[in-house]
Amino acid sequence: MSAMLDTLRRIGKLYYTVADLQKVTGLTRESLYVTLTRLVHKKSLIRLASGVYILAEHYDRIDVIANTLYQPSYLSFESALSRYGMLSQVPYALTFATTRKSVRKKLGNTVVEYRSLKKPLFFDYEKSGSLFIASPEKALVDTLYLIVFGKLHLRTEHLDLKDVRPRKALQIAKAYPQRTKSALRRLLG
Repeated sequence: MSAMLDTLRRIGKLYYTVADLQKVTGLTRESLYVTLTRLVHKKSLIRLASGVYILAEHYDRIDVIANTLYQPSYLSFESALSRYGMLSQVPYALTFATTRKSVRKKLGNTVVEYRSLKKPLFFDYEKSGSLFIASPEKALVDTLYLIVFGKLHLRTEHLDLKDVRPRKALQIAKAYPQRTKSALRRLLG
């Protein structure tokens, strides 16, 4: 079992499917499931979802893994605002924008929400390390968009906007409906 873990570390993928693990180990599916159960029990591997496993030492990269598992997506909304120090509350879930269907998943012990945006609103994000993340202004506008349409409940008085670039936020908001633009103008004062 430790040889399998060493092999997985050498390969260096963030996560492994059962098919990946079967190729790597050469084990029959039945033997592989017994080995996986033992490794999960020993806390060497974590079962993220049905048929998806990660090395326990990679759990601190769950945001990158979540970003990779459902593409296209970028970290936004409460998660990005919190990361930028703009939200005083700690979000209970990792929140991503996507052009795909909105979905909520549990990856290990982490709740991940992928919230759908129309393709014309899917812009102004960048790769930071291995994670795609919205700019602070984009995360703010994405959040306001969901708030004004009743799809997200967040009290805007919990936001710290001192580092927001108003011009950039207003430029981003041009692509959004009027209700979002109006909410942003009110928020920025």
